[in-house]
Amino acid sequence: MSLTSEIELSIRKALAEKMANVTDAGHIIPTPVFFVEKADFFATVNPLSTQDLIEETPAVFCCISLLKFEDSVKEGCADEPLVRLTYNFYFFRQYDLERADETNAPDDFLKKNLKSYNLFIKALLDARVEFLGVQNLISADFPDNFDIKTNRLVQEEFMVEKGKCQYIPRIFGHSVNLQSVIQVLINEV
Repeated sequence: MSLTSEIELSIRKALAEKMANVTDAGHIIPTPVFFVEKADFFATVNPLSTQDLIEETPAVFCCISLLKFEDSVKEGCADEPLVRLTYNFYFFRQYDLERADETNAPDDFLKKNLKSYNLFIKALLDARVEFLGVQNLISADFPDNFDIKTNRLVQEEFMVEKGKCQYIPRIFGHSVNLQSVIQVLINEV
């Protein structure tokens, strides 16, 4: 049995379940979804959202996508091939660019933004801990002869502050891309 798109999808779903342990990462989306607007995002992740809730609640999510695959010629063999799948984890937390009204004191606004930024950093550090070392990735959807392991998260680029969201137009926030290489060893049946 070889690696199929169905098995790859089950890997992404298992990664999403693992990332769900990072509570401050927000909604975990196991595929790149390009939303039309913020309301479209909330309609997908929380269909019961009201307009007031959408306006008051920051968009917070982690989107998981496959970046590339690489076959290992040296570490695998014809009977037990090793495939490395590189996944991207895009973390985003919407930033309040301005006070909605003058009823909130500037100090309260600053505290709100500091708390939001701290939650963003907490999500990244908690994700780091969740993916430390080499770990078995478990799912009932994996074939019995597949041995799938996660590796640590790597941050190749700096975080973006007050940047445009990659998946929701016209909103700004903190974002970062983290990568992890997942090893898939396909054992002989």
